[in-house]
Order: sequence, then structure tokens, then C-alpha cells
Amino acid sequence: MRVSPNPTSGTTVLTWQDQVVGSEVDLYDVNGLHKENFNLTGELVKTIDLSPFESGTYYLVWHIGNQLLDTKQVQLIKQ
Repeated sequence: MRVSPNPTSGTTVLTWQDQVVGSEVDLYDVNGLHKENFNLTGELVKTIDLSPFESGTYYLVWHIGNQLLDTKQVQLIKQ
């Protein structure tokens, strides 16, 4: 999973090499609080809007069921 741009001021794009139907991406803050869930339907590109959240460090966790596929850190910086 790639995250771009990172850092971001709001919208970021997630991209994958392989389609994984039925997978999800969960967004967690630096304290481990679950903030958002994004269901994926096999797409290779997903645009997500982080602008409703406070500036800070977040973690994107890509998984299918209980199987972890990847984790990325993203910085949200608001002006």
C-alpha cells in the first residue's frame, strides 16, 4: 500500500499493486483510537479525506478479516 501525498493537508490517495476483494483499511490515531473504516471493493486506488480530523499522526491498517496486509503512517498537517 502506498500513501500519497504524505504528509497531507486533507485528501490522500492509497494505491495497491494487487486487488484484494473484501479488504478494508482502518484509520487509527496515535493513541490507538479507531477513527474510520474504508471498505475496498477490489480497486487499486482509493482517495480518502482526512480533513475532518485534527492535525497529527495517524496509522492506516490494511487487512482482510484478521489477516494484516500492511500498515502505513500518515501525517495530517492543517494550516
